[in-house]
Amino acid sequence: MQTMFLAKKWLGSLLLPLPLLLILAFLGLILLYRQHKNAGGALLVLSLLCLCLLSTRPVANALISPLESRYPTYLPASLVNPDSLAHSDAESPHYRQPQDIIVLGQPKWRMLTCPY
Repeated sequence: MQTMFLAKKWLGSLLLPLPLLLILAFLGLILLYRQHKNAGGALLVLSLLCLCLLSTRPVANALISPLESRYPTYLPASLVNPDSLAHSDAESPHYRQPQDIIVLGQPKWRMLTCPY
């Protein structure tokens, strides 16, 4: 069971955009030095072009903006003036005070009380 968990985590980390595009570029290099020069060159150019394109600010902003606009920014109640909120915003389920903070990575799960 533990080997399947480790395999899932390992493969999941390799399928992220940066490692996947670097693996494809390396595969393109291998194909380039073998008998498949056209396929290797195309794969190398395509993977490096995608890597450069995904690294530019306009493409990154276009990819992240739907997620950023979907959820409102969290502001602690101590920083928000209640008079500045519209009546519907203050009652929104997205705008509520956190009750607990769960700290992971400790020997046991701990729950801390939120200081706000």
